Amino acid sequence: MNTHVDVDKLVQQTQRYEFSDGLRDFQLGLMMAASGIMTWFIFDHANIWLSIMVELGKRFGTLGRTTTMIIVLIPSLLTLAALLVMRVLRRRWLWRNTGYVKSKQIVVPFHISLISVIVMLVPLGIGMLLQTAQLVDDLFLLRVIFIASGWSLGYTLIAMGQRLDLPRYIQVGLWTSLLTTIFLLLPLTVGQTALLWGLAWAATLTLSGINPLRDAARRADEVSHER
Repeated sequence: MNTHVDVDKLVQQTQRYEFSDGLRDFQLGLMMAASGIMTWFIFDHANIWLSIMVELGKRFGTLGRTTTMIIVLIPSLLTLAALLVMRVLRRRWLWRNTGYVKSKQIVVPFHISLISVIVMLVPLGIGMLLQTAQLVDDLFLLRVIFIASGWSLGYTLIAMGQRLDLPRYIQVGLWTSLLTTIFLLLPLTVGQTALLWGLAWAATLTLSGINPLRDAARRADEVSHER
């Protein structure tokens, strides 16, 4: 009896397992929201955090000023915290009965990462040319940075969705990239652009993760009842 094993399909299923419960969507959404809010606060409310930094500097010296600058680490800290929470949820609830299979292959291949970088650099180059020609204001390039990074992430999600057969990532990458493009055309400050950019990504990623998380929870409960 001949048994044919589709290795490529098996690898794809193994890689999809990491994204099957939607928790990665929530983690990435939290990081995007935190980045947008932090940038909005830094650019549009500089008078608040600068005054706090000056006051802390007077009272505690360099330590006080350094403490204020920790604000830039908030997105990274929240992402790390979300990762820890995600692992706890998986081990104690979602995957406690089924276990976890981790793929050793990279989910995002090098050529996709390379194209993603190009997708980001091309708009930045165009923005620099427009600014050099004085066709746009001085802050235009800063706004382009967020929009271009969104396009880069959007392309990565679309490519990953196609590679792993995850349609939800194709939809998130496509629609959020189109939505954030509108922000570049609106008369927004750098902070407002970053805020809307972060919230848009957070909203679509959160919506993307709800159904997979619900399905994963249902499967975990069904396995528990069977036992």
